Amino acid sequence: MLLYTDTAATVQSISRQVDSADYANAVRLTGRDPEATGDSANVVERMATVAAEGRWDRSYSEDIVQLAALEQRADWTLAQSTVVRPSYTVELAPGFWSGPQHFWLGDTVTLVVKSGRLDVQSQLRVQQLKVDIDENDDEKISVTLGYPRKDFRERLASIDRRLERLERR
Repeated sequence: MLLYTDTAATVQSISRQVDSADYANAVRLTGRDPEATGDSANVVERMATVAAEGRWDRSYSEDIVQLAALEQRADWTLAQSTVVRPSYTVELAPGFWSGPQHFWLGDTVTLVVKSGRLDVQSQLRVQQLKVDIDENDDEKISVTLGYPRKDFRERLASIDRRLERLERR
């Protein structure tokens, strides 16, 4: 699927968002204690070259026991965190989207944006589809495109902890 912003046949408007909370140039990962005593969990720190923006820290807790695996995870986390990845909200032209068989949540689409100095050609995942129907039964389709969030597992763990607390009541 190709969404091209230069033609009114596919896209009516587009907005670009960047979340600075996703950025870090220093990460600290804490692994799981192999003896489950809480005293000797492995800790790995990684830092990229600090640029003009200064040091931006993020801390993560991982369910990893082996130090070598935790170090590999720290390297990957740092590489992912030092790249700012925008997301885009695209309002589709009326009649362009033909339903879930066209593209749906989780599908990959190619977004091409050529506007001023912005020159983007990226394959992005469909994260959200919003369908608004007005009083004349006309549809307005907005699609949010982006990259998976790095803290997705943190959010799942938070939800799991909340559910466990609710079950204890």
